[in-house]
Amino acid sequence: MSDQTPPSDLAPAGGRLHALIAALTTWAPIAALIGLSPGFYLWTVTHLRRAPFVYRNDLTPGLRGQLLAWMGLSLLLISALAVIAWRRRRRSEPALSLAAYAQRLSRDLIGLLALPFIAALAAPKIESEHPNLTLLHAALASAFVALGVYRLAARPFGARERLLAAARRLPTWLPFALVVAIFGGYSVVLARFALIDHWNIWTQVYDLGIYDNLLWHTIHGNFLGSSFLSIGDHTAAHFDPLLVILTPFYALWPRAETLLVFQSIWLGAGVFPLYLLARDRLARADSPGRGPWYGLLFAALYAAACCCTASTCSTSTRSPSRSP
Repeated sequence: MSDQTPPSDLAPAGGRLHALIAALTTWAPIAALIGLSPGFYLWTVTHLRRAPFVYRNDLTPGLRGQLLAWMGLSLLLISALAVIAWRRRRRSEPALSLAAYAQRLSRDLIGLLALPFIAALAAPKIESEHPNLTLLHAALASAFVALGVYRLAARPFGARERLLAAARRLPTWLPFALVVAIFGGYSVVLARFALIDHWNIWTQVYDLGIYDNLLWHTIHGNFLGSSFLSIGDHTAAHFDPLLVILTPFYALWPRAETLLVFQSIWLGAGVFPLYLLARDRLARADSPGRGPWYGLLFAALYAAACCCTASTCSTSTRSPSRSP
């Protein structure tokens, strides 16, 4: 009996083992994926031509090592920041364990799991070569972003109240002025990129030539005429007389570039109805001043989504290299 280890000495080791198993089967895998996701995203979006090979698991050993190194550094950095934040939080919650804080932080950062799927959507030609996979990635990215926003919105952050109080002191016209700035910035930047692509012979969409041709016919007296159809009339394929609105602008500069610029302006103008809708629908009766800021938020998200889509479509016109 003397050489046997007392049960009291076995308890701590058994407790640690039980805690380790519980962590590995509950929150630890999710926390690890959250830590790895930013590194995966950053490497993929900075090596867009390699993205198809990432998702086909066809990278060379050297590139695979680079990707793993970025992911490892991301995990180490986020883990270190989490430990620092935990130590600061223990000043107000001395009984808070690292495991409990890691679980809470994982729930707050669940939105980061959208990053690998967003990176997948940036892969060249994914929307044309793998349309179903594109929809799956978009759905998963949207789901994780929604979970992240919901989780953060449910947290009682003191900074949130201070931010809302500061917003009430700002001029009431400021949100709409910022929406106008977003519209102008989006239109100018995206129009510039569209023109650069066109001038470098990267516009490979057949529809651009079709609509350039029918507007040229229209300003020369042949209403919605077309050189591409045997009967010479665009209405044989599509009936869209709304295009006549473009003819005054096209007459000033009868080139394909006019359509590309107008397309950027038209898409950018979507911020205004979205701003008005969010402003009126999301304002609370007890705090109507929040409505314009919600409208600004949704307008900014819309512009960011359009920029990402335009970037993906522009990248998809370029063929990736044949080898990673």
